[in-house]
Formats: sequence, structure tokens, C-alpha cells
Amino acid sequence: MKNIFLLVHLALSCLYSYCQTVIVADNFNDRSKFIDNTLLTIWGGNGVPVSGIELGPKTDNFGLTYNGVSLTSAAITNSGYTSASSLKTMTAIDYEFPSRIDRSSTQVKVEFDAIWGALDGSGESGRLVVTLVDEYPDGGATLGQVDDVGLTDPFGKPVYNIRLRNKSSGGKNALMLYGAGTSTNPEWEKYGSGPWWLPGFSVQSGGGSPGSGTDYPFSGTICSYTSTASATRWKHFTWVIKPERLEVYQRNSIDPASSDVLAFFMEIPTNSDPAVALSRINAAHGTSAATLPPYYNWFGYGEAIRFYFRGAPVNAWLANVTITSQPTSTLPLKLSAFKVNNESKEERKISWSVEDPTSAKEFIIEQSYDGRNFQKLSTIESQELISQYSFLHRSKERKSYYRLKLVEKNGNFFYSQIIESEIPNSPSRIRLYPNPTTGILYVDVPDHYSKPLVLRVYDFSGKFIQANEVTGRDFVQLIGLREGIYLIEVLNNNEKILSQRIQLINK
Repeated sequence: MKNIFLLVHLALSCLYSYCQTVIVADNFNDRSKFIDNTLLTIWGGNGVPVSGIELGPKTDNFGLTYNGVSLTSAAITNSGYTSASSLKTMTAIDYEFPSRIDRSSTQVKVEFDAIWGALDGSGESGRLVVTLVDEYPDGGATLGQVDDVGLTDPFGKPVYNIRLRNKSSGGKNALMLYGAGTSTNPEWEKYGSGPWWLPGFSVQSGGGSPGSGTDYPFSGTICSYTSTASATRWKHFTWVIKPERLEVYQRNSIDPASSDVLAFFMEIPTNSDPAVALSRINAAHGTSAATLPPYYNWFGYGEAIRFYFRGAPVNAWLANVTITSQPTSTLPLKLSAFKVNNESKEERKISWSVEDPTSAKEFIIEQSYDGRNFQKLSTIESQELISQYSFLHRSKERKSYYRLKLVEKNGNFFYSQIIESEIPNSPSRIRLYPNPTTGILYVDVPDHYSKPLVLRVYDFSGKFIQANEVTGRDFVQLIGLREGIYLIEVLNNNEKILSQRIQLINK
């Protein structure tokens, strides 16, 4: 009986939480949940391993206090990487997953709060780098492995990462990268050709400093030009690692989750078909790249998250780390846009987009003439890799109401808001306005004129000045003419259908 109750409880929990698994929930009351990499090297003249990570409260200028982690003053002093006694970029903490995550069917979400000690022009002095690591060693690396470049990936492989800069002004405030190095097999940097690893550094795919070239997909780095870091208030960040898309959201930590703003994203389709992958990347980013980015690769697994503190010399504080995973088959469907545009007097284009289409089964477009009684127009089947849809509705009715019914694979459904669409009345006669005019003359042509009309301008003596074709709601410019009275004639198939005097005045 207890087992039956437990199964029912788990099923209901999965239903209401969409099967989300909490991998990490760390409020830094102690050191039990993270791996401290500063203990894996002897640094700063110490004879034994010493932690460069400290825990404690941090209060921002608005009175918000979080318990967090930061670098000790000694770690900041030794945060270089060119000396054998330096920390060699080991100023990082790791969170190892209980098991390897298959990214093809799982979404990972990394949430945290951060605040910086100061901002500067480059934003590199206190950057905070968050990396999804694959092939992570069980229990983490061991003491001294940083000095053995003959080892194969002792700190795992950096497959995707975000770099949050403590930048004081505009420009590239944050970066997002796939892979690292000059092959599709990523690895952490080494100091020169050795003699030690730099497990906090990774070059962009194809080589070079991240963010130094043109944005993705013309390089391996996408940049955010939205202000990111703050030295006065805690900021909340959410890195959503979807199977084929990476997204970073941010807000002030004191604000509700509904205040989240998408800072930037990176489309990362599987590269089983390079042409399809390139087409999807260009469509998502509005680019026209002719080839995939350098050493482009889709990485299918992840085993840990690393937070690296640069601390050279600006410190950063990290708080409230939460890492969750969720099967994509259970992700709730979210409607991100729904609109109706008038394409012509008898056509309306209904378009919508969803954040993650993998949980969608179908979309039902419904229409009403009174905003209350709706009928189905069409059903559009969801495509798992397509997030944007549209439907063309032909109707002679001037006013219509539309809504969208979104149906999930599990049978759940919900409705969009109702949109009212009205096609403006066509003028019953040709109108010329304003009169007097300062040089721009507007023309309204009724819809029943299927071909453009010809508008001719004459001065008061009858001398021809100019001719223009007009259709629909149009305008003509009376340029270089003196003030006075002008005669306007409108012709349809060489037949005069309107003659009107217009006064032209200076501004």
C-alpha cells in the first residue's frame, strides 16, 4: 500500500513540476556541495593546500543580503597564471552531476546571483565564467594534476560556457561560446605549451580570445550588448541549456522572476546535416553566413558545472546556485508571441512562436465575429524543431477575432489572448489632402480601382508640371514650386475622373 501511495505521489509531483530534478541547491551555508579547485594546487608560498575561497554575507547598496562565496584577498593576490606559485586559474568551484546528462533529451537550467566589487572598461578583470563540462573525472581532479600536461583532460572538457564581464560601459558585456580550441575536441588552455594547465581559460572555437572577432556564426562566440554586471546590486542570472539553443536571462535579484529579460542566445542545432544546421543558425540570428562557424560541433553530454572567478584584481560574489534538469518531453509549452496582420483587404496573416516546441502536439486557430463564439479555422501540427508558425486566413469580413489553442502532447491545452483585427474601410471616392498643402499631397484611392491612377499637376495658367502614379493610400511631392494655386487632375485609363484646385503655401 505504501509503494502504491509513493508511486501516486511521484506521478503527481512529476505532473505538477513537469518532472524537474534539482541537481544542486547551494545557499553556501557550508562547503559541502561544491568542489574547491584552489585546494588542488600549492600556491602563494604555502607548503600545503590552502583554500582561496571564502564564504560569508554580502549586502548590496539596496540592503539585499545573500550568503555567498568569493575569493580571499590572498587568492586575488595570487590569481595570475604565469608563475609556478600562482593559482593557475584554479580559482573555481565545481558542481559534479550525479550522472552524465544526455542533452538530446534534457534541458539543464543554471541559476545564480552575482555582484562585483567594481566595474571597469574591459570587464575582464573580474569576469565570472560558467562552463558546462563533459567527461568530468569522478570526484573532480586531484592535487597536482594541474602541473601534468601529459594527462588527458584531467579537468574534463569545456563544451559550452558563458562569460559575464564586469564591464562599466557599452560593448560586449557578456559572451557565450561552444567548444574551445582548434578542433572539434575541446580542451582547457595550457600555459604556453606547458608546463601546466589553465582550467579556467578556454579560447573560442577556431582560436583567439573570445569576443575578439565578428559575432557568431562568423566566429565561435556570440556577444551580449545588454548591461550585465553590477557593483551596486545583486543580479540574478539564468542560463538555460536546451538541446539546440542556449539562452541567458537576467534581472535584478530583488525583482520577481517575471522580470527576467532575455539578454542573448545561441542557436546550436545538431550538425548531422551541416546545411540544415547552417540554415537554422542563420534564420535564428538573422545572419547570412556561408559556412558553419569554425570547428562547429554539437556536444551531446554534460557532467558538471564550473564557476571560475578571474579576480585580477576585481572580486566577484556568487550566491544561490541552483541547477536543475528536466526531460524535454515534459517541458511546459510557452507562447512567446501571437499577432494578426492585415495582408490585404481579404487576407490576414496569423503568426505565433513558442519558446520550446518539443512538448507541443498541435495548434488550433479559432476565429469569431463577435469575440465570444469561436469556430475552428485550421489545425497546424507541431514540428519539434520549429518554433515559429503562421496561417493565412482569407475573409471578406472587415472585423474578426482570433485566438490560438495550444495543445501539448500530454493532452493539456491552453488558449492565447484574443486579438481583434479590423481592415479599414476603403474610401468611396478619391480624396486629395491637405488643402492648402506645404508640399506633400496625400491621395486616397478606393480599392475598386485595380490599376494605378495617374495624377497630373498643372499651374494656374494650364502649364503641365508633373505626373505621378498613385494607388491605395499614397502621396506625391510638389517640389520646387512657388506658392500659388495649382490644378490637379486624376486619370483612369486616360479618362479624367477628378479635377481639383490645390493651394501650395510655404512653411
